[in-house]
Amino acid sequence: MSDKTEYYKMRMEQTIKHNQEFTRLIYLVNAGILAFLAFLWREASANFLSTANFKSLSFWLTITSFGSLFLINLFHALFIKRQGIWYRELKDSYWKLIGGNNGEITKELKSVWKLPGFSTTYLLIYIHLTVAISFLIAIIVLLIYWPN
Repeated sequence: MSDKTEYYKMRMEQTIKHNQEFTRLIYLVNAGILAFLAFLWREASANFLSTANFKSLSFWLTITSFGSLFLINLFHALFIKRQGIWYRELKDSYWKLIGGNNGEITKELKSVWKLPGFSTTYLLIYIHLTVAISFLIAIIVLLIYWPN
């Protein structure tokens, strides 16, 4: 193998490794925030949802935590998308360099899913966007329907 093929191979491996490490970190932060919320709701009072109001610290800590979870998952989805694009560029360059035909493999994989433009990268993006939107909806619902 030439130096260029080794370079592309190393960069693809680094991209996958960085993506996996970042994802683990994001899940750890998400779990920490959710654990904080569980502790907050348990300790605040037995009937936290009916007694908290706009002036309570518990209410604003909940809103802030949901906002953090919304932003973290939104940025994670964007990060996954960028890493997917970067990896695809590296992979295409690598295949061109070694004279392979990556197009046939991609066509074969797409025919398994029967959906154009569908990949595990986009599945992860959709999952994180769904989680982010769920937290945004929760914030809106809390702000609109919470007792004043």
